[in-house]
Amino acid sequence: MCMNDLTDTQLLSKKNDKQHLFTSESTVTWDAVKTMNREVNGKAVARSCFVIMAVLLLISEAVLVTANSIVGYLLIALAVLIPLLLWLRVRYGGRSAYEKSISRGLTRHFIFYQDYFEEHSAKSDHRIRYDELYRVIEGENSFYLFISNTQAFIINKDNTELNAFLRQYVTKQGSAATTGLFVLLMIATALTTAFVFVDYHKPDGGALFGDVMDGAYVLRTWVNDLYFITAILWLVILIYAGILRIYRTNEGGRKRAVKVILNIVTITAALLGTLAIGYVTLAYLFTVPNLVRNDNGTYTVSVTSYAGTETFLYEGAGPFYLHYLRPMTDGEDTNPNISEEDWKAAREAENQALSDNSGSDVSSEASSGETSEGSTSSQEDLAAQQIETGYRMIYNAYFAAQGDSFEKEYDAKANSYVVLGEDSSSIRYLMYDRDSKNGNCGLYVSYETQKNSDGSWSPSDAAILDMYAYEYSTGIIADSGKTAWADAGSKEYQALTGE
Repeated sequence: MCMNDLTDTQLLSKKNDKQHLFTSESTVTWDAVKTMNREVNGKAVARSCFVIMAVLLLISEAVLVTANSIVGYLLIALAVLIPLLLWLRVRYGGRSAYEKSISRGLTRHFIFYQDYFEEHSAKSDHRIRYDELYRVIEGENSFYLFISNTQAFIINKDNTELNAFLRQYVTKQGSAATTGLFVLLMIATALTTAFVFVDYHKPDGGALFGDVMDGAYVLRTWVNDLYFITAILWLVILIYAGILRIYRTNEGGRKRAVKVILNIVTITAALLGTLAIGYVTLAYLFTVPNLVRNDNGTYTVSVTSYAGTETFLYEGAGPFYLHYLRPMTDGEDTNPNISEEDWKAAREAENQALSDNSGSDVSSEASSGETSEGSTSSQEDLAAQQIETGYRMIYNAYFAAQGDSFEKEYDAKANSYVVLGEDSSSIRYLMYDRDSKNGNCGLYVSYETQKNSDGSWSPSDAAILDMYAYEYSTGIIADSGKTAWADAGSKEYQALTGE
């Protein structure tokens, strides 16, 4: 490359030579070459490095999403390493080429005319028309006159009249449209990378793209919104690039048939890209659950499938994620203190109670004929089911582990109770008493009483062993520790019952 550091520039006197406009003398130095590399190639190299990085990042993210492979991480490393090496090579690698160049330290003389200029040195002579120049670039302190893609002369900006003369031949550098497209590409790549890494690195390493059924974590709403914004941005970039490419094709000097073919290729590529982005976005849309924040800070996550809609309870887990807690019975079932195991146990107890209740109804109807079809309202059925569920929940929590029995009986007033243990001298049983004052719980009492010699016994003689509360909506139970109605009871019991 012919590179020059102009050391002297002066306007020729028109009296001495009317044909000459300017003359200059220059010496090639490393500082001049280094400055030219930075000013001429800096932006182009930076853009090339970023494009390479963007392509490798997008490929690596696709590999991570589809294959969960170490190859994805290797591509990420290359996405950083290759552009860095390229930039270092262009930025500092020219020194060795300069040291080997025959132009190193060479002094050149330039004579500028109206339509051309001449260059003379000990090793070269050139006469070049201005319209034959490959390009002319204006730097901060120099002009760079390229006679080919790889050969240039460096002219310092020491003379304002020479500067004005050369400035008319400066090649137009990039358009605002190209710069805008590059900025959009940088933003889109950054947003895509941020989203993929947030989704891929969920704490449980669960399923990607918000699939609530496969992982213990889902993305917060704003992260999902970021995905849609990114998808729209890529569509804008695709359409923008297509329009710009068609404009550049039609602006060139190609034959009309070639322009038509290139435009068809551009439109086809843009359509295929649009369809691909649209397909991925729609596929993602169908996997994103509906998130609703509850009053207590938890989240109701609704998932719709062909089988219907299921709801799950989640809690916040940092700025990006929600953490799975358990399924939900309904929209009011938002207590985060109920574990999934307790919730499932409550549902099993409800099903068992419903089954037992159904069996007892059939038995009662067959034996007494007092129950007529349709005589019990749905509200009464629900209340009976809740009471039966309470029996099961309290029994499973406090009596099953010690081997007590579960035998459901009815007294003379048709009030149910569950026999926990019985022998010839005594009986222990659990009995529903009433609803709590706040109406949220059923209150159950465990009793023990002695039997008469004939085996009979009276509830009025029974001693209270303990009292329990069962909250209908959540399945939470509490042991009061009370042995008399006047006792205060535990804090948990008081909080549930309001008593």
